[in-house]
Amino acid sequence: MVSCGGGEGKEDNCSRPAFPMRLLTIRATQFEYRHPILVHQLIVAAAFGTYFIQRDDIVWQLIKNTGEHTVFLERILFAIATLMVGAAAILCTGFGGVRQSLPGHPDLMTSENRRRAQYGSELLYAVGLGSLAPLSGFIILVAGEALRVFRLMGRNRELSRAGVLPRIAVGPDQRGWQELRGEFAKWGIFLTMLVFTITLKDRVAEVLASVVFLIAIGLNFVPIIGNRGK
Repeated sequence: MVSCGGGEGKEDNCSRPAFPMRLLTIRATQFEYRHPILVHQLIVAAAFGTYFIQRDDIVWQLIKNTGEHTVFLERILFAIATLMVGAAAILCTGFGGVRQSLPGHPDLMTSENRRRAQYGSELLYAVGLGSLAPLSGFIILVAGEALRVFRLMGRNRELSRAGVLPRIAVGPDQRGWQELRGEFAKWGIFLTMLVFTITLKDRVAEVLASVVFLIAIGLNFVPIIGNRGK
């Protein structure tokens, strides 16, 4: 048992939440909250950087000793992963427009519904994309994304308790750009995995994924640089 105490000028131990409850207080920083896609891309880069120490992706590690069924199993597993990435892209796109105008502020959109759909789709996307990474990269990607989403949820809980609704401050002419930034990578990776599932050629997947990743990074650095210039 943990004893409560503390004299004058000392923090009462009873005021500190127990470890399981303390997890609920974890929240994203301001940078994480403002640039979730950029943070996600850094996690992806770390996950696929494990190719420098492991050369085989997790799917190949699982099926490489299955003999004559290797190609069939590889195609089936990557097809399932492709469907997961496609489902994540559809969820983000479909629920991205579910917003409500705040009273008196038609240009500020509440994002509660959108974020709930995004959180689920981000985890689904991480598992699907992780199939292209080595085992260690898969763990980094899925665990990193789970932690990132959990921290964002903590930030939203904090804002809700403060009576501040999470919202996206964009004008009508900017919503298309924001959607493009947020969903380009998912649709690009979906196309990459679709082609790879059909061809099973590593070089094709590497080239397509690299192009998607670089464009996605560019789409996110533009608004960051623009905000600093204001």
